[in-house]
Amino acid sequence: MTQVLLIHERFAPDSGGGGEYVALERARWLMRAGCGVRVLCAGDPAVTEVAGIPTRRFAVPRQAMLLLLPQAVAEARRADIVHAFTFHAAPLALAAARIAGRPVVCEQLGLFGPAWREMRAGLGGRVLETLERWQLRLRFDDHLFLSPASRDLARALGFGGTGSIVAPGIDAPLAAPGEKPAAAPVLFAGKLDRRKGFDRLCAVAEAMPDLRFEAVGWAEGGLPDAPGNVTVIEGRGAVYRAALSRASVLFMPSRAETFGLVIFEAMQAGCSIVSTIPADFHGARLDPWDPGAAVRAIRARTDDPGLALREGRRNRAMAETLSWQASSDAVLAIYRKLLSEPKFKGSAHEPQ
Repeated sequence: MTQVLLIHERFAPDSGGGGEYVALERARWLMRAGCGVRVLCAGDPAVTEVAGIPTRRFAVPRQAMLLLLPQAVAEARRADIVHAFTFHAAPLALAAARIAGRPVVCEQLGLFGPAWREMRAGLGGRVLETLERWQLRLRFDDHLFLSPASRDLARALGFGGTGSIVAPGIDAPLAAPGEKPAAAPVLFAGKLDRRKGFDRLCAVAEAMPDLRFEAVGWAEGGLPDAPGNVTVIEGRGAVYRAALSRASVLFMPSRAETFGLVIFEAMQAGCSIVSTIPADFHGARLDPWDPGAAVRAIRARTDDPGLALREGRRNRAMAETLSWQASSDAVLAIYRKLLSEPKFKGSAHEPQ
């Protein structure tokens, strides 16, 4: 049985967005494939298990995870392979794996590049962009990118390796792709912040006062204000699924995305897509951002529901190709390749 140590800054039930969803599903599917999985992260030490997945949590700020190096080394020595996720856990995972003599991969959950400067004003944005560029130069045994566009951005930021493309999965349908209600609202979903483009949504909604918009998600410090034709709904899970069932058009004007999971969930629900996210979908890709183009693209689909319906059906067919089984198989193939290399072979347990 292959033993895998996952190191991330947060793990369910703690969450800051889609990255934690990917980390949780990655762990679940590795266990389903017969791997032994343990998670090391920051958080409440009293939480030692989630969905059958053993976790070791330490009451340290996630920005200070390097303080956990002794504990991470001990956990790495119990594993065959270390699987890191980006941001504050990545340097810790690399150091621990090298000391323990284990292979280590890094899954790039977030990659934003120059968009950091728009998301964080002043020096903060430039510092975060610099740290991101530095992390891309760390010598992991493989970097796992969620999409070709993410790997392209990494190369533009200085990543010099090959890297592997491993898309996450969408296995359970979130909403039936049936007939949408008359005058269906245009949907925005996710964190209600600048990176996701909530301010862009509000500007477009103000330019289209006759249309209804729904913004479903969450925000730090309370829900933000919005124009009168934007209904802001706090929630995830069932609230999000219900919103998908109502919508015929998803509008996501994000400034930066590594994968854009909500795009593919909306595609699976039979929505047409109007978005800046660099993904394959039927709808309108806004590149570069142009508020006038966004208004025209949304109007074309609300004025012609048949167009949105046709695009939604094509999108659903495309989304069906993404599965967690395929994603997990791809990761396991990378593990096997690394564990067969002479410098790692026989270092711990034999891979399956």
